[in-house]
Amino acid sequence: MLIKLISLMKKIIILLIIFIATSPNLAAQDWQIDSGPSYNNFRYRQYKSGTEQELYSVNNSLNQGWGIYSQLDYSLDKDWSLGIGVEQVLANYEYSPEAKLQNNLSGLYTRLSYALQPQVKLTSGVGYYLYSEKDYQDESLKQVFKDGSGLSFSCGWEFNYLLSDNLSINLSSFYRRANIDIKRIHYRSGSMISDPNDERLIIDGLATRVGVSYQF
Repeated sequence: MLIKLISLMKKIIILLIIFIATSPNLAAQDWQIDSGPSYNNFRYRQYKSGTEQELYSVNNSLNQGWGIYSQLDYSLDKDWSLGIGVEQVLANYEYSPEAKLQNNLSGLYTRLSYALQPQVKLTSGVGYYLYSEKDYQDESLKQVFKDGSGLSFSCGWEFNYLLSDNLSINLSSFYRRANIDIKRIHYRSGSMISDPNDERLIIDGLATRVGVSYQF
């Protein structure tokens, strides 16, 4: 899942590099790459045919998770910038020493930023995310319970602490909401429902990131 997203991200970055190399009018220090870890809170809501359903019991451990992200921004002018990024967030519940449940939210996104001050920005974004719920035994995948995909949006703020002219520490916090259309549901009995009728999962919550940014 994530490998496909990273592969697509690499292709996009290669195209951007080609664009930079063949565009003499682009000024220096218009580009910024930023990567690092994230901490995320999740709230799950399940809907079927537009009606909210009673969700199965979710262990509190699955309501938060650590992730990793990488993004590339281009400055349109002194205030506005446009970017693309990729991220993965994992929420784990270890129900025995050798076994765990894992919820995986991974996606590609675009974002628009506005600088309130040189180091403070407001951000908003839209993305396409993949989601899965899996059961692992001894680090090996035992079963996929549910998977799907859908669009997301986010809004938040960002602060850059300059270490040098090109290097900075980036702290950001934002609200994210992903609308996941469930594609498959797997049961412990071994049966599976493909393309369940109008079933979706809304996953929203706050995310905090600390990254290292390099401007070039």
